[in-house]
Amino acid sequence: MELAGKIRKQIAVSVRLRKEHGLPYIFLHQHKGYRASMLNVEYFIVKVNELFHKYHICDGSEQPWNFTSRQCRKTIVVKMVENGATVTELVYQLGHLNQGTVMQYYADVKSIKLRN
Repeated sequence: MELAGKIRKQIAVSVRLRKEHGLPYIFLHQHKGYRASMLNVEYFIVKVNELFHKYHICDGSEQPWNFTSRQCRKTIVVKMVENGATVTELVYQLGHLNQGTVMQYYADVKSIKLRN
């Protein structure tokens, strides 16, 4: 699959940057003369939607699926909490201004995790 191949390529390309900065993220890049940075989320969304259009991935009404970052927020929170993320890290990653909103997600995930 094209997407899986591109992700494997990005994993290989980002090895040096991940080691150098001690980061686990695969979507790191560095242009010559600039500091390393993470992939821009908006750019990622554009690329995912381009793949949906290219491969005619449609929703229930046969319209091309429109991916947004909101569609995977709960999954991101669950994975981050499972891997030991702090509330502060969740606030930063989700782009909230305070911990109140994130605490709702965090509490839900923690209680689900404790039940399992």
